[in-house]
Amino acid sequence: MPEFLIGIMFHEPEPFAQWKSGLIEDYESSVGLFVEADSLGDALSWGKRVGQALLRYVNGDENLDWDALGYYCWLEEDPLKSSWAHNLEFFQHIRIGGLPKFEQMTAASFARWLKSRPQ
Repeated sequence: MPEFLIGIMFHEPEPFAQWKSGLIEDYESSVGLFVEADSLGDALSWGKRVGQALLRYVNGDENLDWDALGYYCWLEEDPLKSSWAHNLEFFQHIRIGGLPKFEQMTAASFARWLKSRPQ
């Protein structure tokens, strides 16, 4: 089964609150997820489901609507040539139907991961 690197857009509560207060102009985050699926369409559909669940998890709000907020996911066609090439080890690998560890997809977990990497 092929594996696709899917980019997922979402927001975390702190930047969203700062944006609502006018302190910052951009509050969206994105994260990659390797999804093993039969097709790109299946991987993107599953990426949307993960995006919805991730948004609700990080914000602690089961009523947030990922689609209504205008979020989306996309295929990174060539991960080794993408802007994420130096961070690919951070991204989790799942099979369609499975869920990643959401606590390992946050900005805080990325910062911890960066600090733990050998220089």
